[in-house]
Amino acid sequence: MHILYVEDDLKLQQQTAKFLASNQHQVTTFTNALDALRFAQTESFDVLLCDYKLGTHPNGLALAQQVRNLRPDCPIVMVSNFATVEDLSRGYDVDVDAYLKRPISLVELMKRIYAASERRRAKYPSTPPQVICGPLTLNKRERTATWHAEPLMLTPTEFTLLAQLASQPGQVFSTNDLCALTKGSRVGARQARELLKQHIFQLRARLGQGGKYTQPIENVRGQGYKLVLTD
Repeated sequence: MHILYVEDDLKLQQQTAKFLASNQHQVTTFTNALDALRFAQTESFDVLLCDYKLGTHPNGLALAQQVRNLRPDCPIVMVSNFATVEDLSRGYDVDVDAYLKRPISLVELMKRIYAASERRRAKYPSTPPQVICGPLTLNKRERTATWHAEPLMLTPTEFTLLAQLASQPGQVFSTNDLCALTKGSRVGARQARELLKQHIFQLRARLGQGGKYTQPIENVRGQGYKLVLTD
């Protein structure tokens, strides 16, 4: 597994990361939520492991909420020295898979990560890494795309948008949901449209290629966008 680990206590971070790596897991570490979120927006990983109280704002719970928006299928395990009833309630509202109060043994931590991963896989069965929809082919693992057998050069945000639209061709995805998926936070409908506007414009330009191909992304007024593909 590739574990995204966020912990501001460097000694504890190094100790835990070393243990996870010794169990044949890839570990990417950060000490703050902002850097971790930037990584989560563009890179793939299997599990988020984060401390609740980080030395800087935002805290681990805010990061968990943003990652949950970006990755509904990602297992999230939070740890804390002081987990109050209110903290637990907030964590479950965000759909955190496990909330552990320190001290906890590293062996037990690993067991809880495995258990959280199993529960999340049961809720979100894995999909094939390659998706083919008419003239569009997406490789979610490598985050590459071809359109009419030609490579598409997409930004991370454009790829995420296109992959989501292609996951259910013909279905309308709201601007709010698409914005949460690409930005990691939910905002009002008007702000969501503004945040997505340039990305959608550029993505449509890449697909249409100046009228060479029929534009597959349709704007459904007042609702969002959908992908309509023909061979």
